[in-house]
Amino acid sequence: MKTIGGNAFSFCKSLTELDLNQVETVGDYAFQYDVFVQPDLGDALVELGAYSFAWCPNLEIVVFPDSLTTVGKSAFSNCPKIRSITIGASLTDLGD
Repeated sequence: MKTIGGNAFSFCKSLTELDLNQVETVGDYAFQYDVFVQPDLGDALVELGAYSFAWCPNLEIVVFPDSLTTVGKSAFSNCPKIRSITIGASLTDLGD
């Protein structure tokens, strides 16, 4: 799978692990309100949509792969437990 559409897994409160290997695009609001602690964003991801991980209450660690170029606006807003974000080498556009 190369694309995960908008709202695809929103409000999946029992989804605790996420492996996006081979996914290139994640749509707007795709994983909002989910409960993972550290999603695996894979090594092919190029774009994260707006609010894609917003309101994830348990999200603590985010590692952007070197392939990631764009992070949409408020992609990680209202995630009170984030304590670490690692930004990959190719990031050129970081939304609000």
